[in-house]
Amino acid sequence: MKKLAVLVFSLTQLWYPFFVHAGPREDYEEAYKLYIAAGSSAAAYSDRIGELATRYLTQGGWQIDHYIQAQGHTGARFLIAKKEHPGNASEYLIAIVGTENNKDIKTDLQVDKIYFAGSNTKEFTVNANKKDVPNTEPKVHKGFNQFIQAIPSAVLRNPQHSRLSLPDLLMADKNAKLYLTGHSLGGAAATLVGARLLSMGINPEQIEVITFGAPAVGNAAFAAKSQPILHLTRIVNAGDPVTGVLQTLVGGYQQFGREIKWTSPDTVGDPHKLVTTSILQ
Repeated sequence: MKKLAVLVFSLTQLWYPFFVHAGPREDYEEAYKLYIAAGSSAAAYSDRIGELATRYLTQGGWQIDHYIQAQGHTGARFLIAKKEHPGNASEYLIAIVGTENNKDIKTDLQVDKIYFAGSNTKEFTVNANKKDVPNTEPKVHKGFNQFIQAIPSAVLRNPQHSRLSLPDLLMADKNAKLYLTGHSLGGAAATLVGARLLSMGINPEQIEVITFGAPAVGNAAFAAKSQPILHLTRIVNAGDPVTGVLQTLVGGYQQFGREIKWTSPDTVGDPHKLVTTSILQ
């Protein structure tokens, strides 16, 4: 996973100049978002690769901090970043680390679906524990849902050094934009965090999710509810089995959102790795 992250980051550095000189502003903005999403996914790691990627993002004007679970606790490890734009709205970013240890693998394997509904942390917890909820209601992967518990309540420091949770911060500044990203497990987690923030009352225009090789996170009812309101872009390699594994091996899961396919060079044997040479729209 760590090698994957740096490969993604290196690749986007190659794309970025190409799109900058391609012409339309839309191409530039699209390439920039992918660049930042891939780079932050690498920077989320707390090792030498993560440090290198963090330096690049810092040079680009991002103020970066890392959230690490307290000793003895499991769950998502993620990067929190902020970028100020003089005269414009601030941008925030959360990049979630993918599977990197045995506890994360256990999270991946908790494939039972739980009811996904609520407007605050307590309601989400209560609803997740309900039994015999019909499949016509939104349900999500139990392990992924447990993995993200710490993220919606994560705090960011503003210039006055006060601490605000993500929902409070986004509600206080209606012009602020939050990007959520990650690879594989991290991408699944980013999707669920985005859906949860929307359920907590955040304006859909303030949130954008970009995932890399992420599995599906919920059932058809969850996809139908999320599709119209959650701005989700899924980057997948052609032939990547992870993006369809829950649909084929478990059943009852469904992907949604805009999909962009990449193709891997012949020298790459694992299509789950984001080492690509072209984009297929």
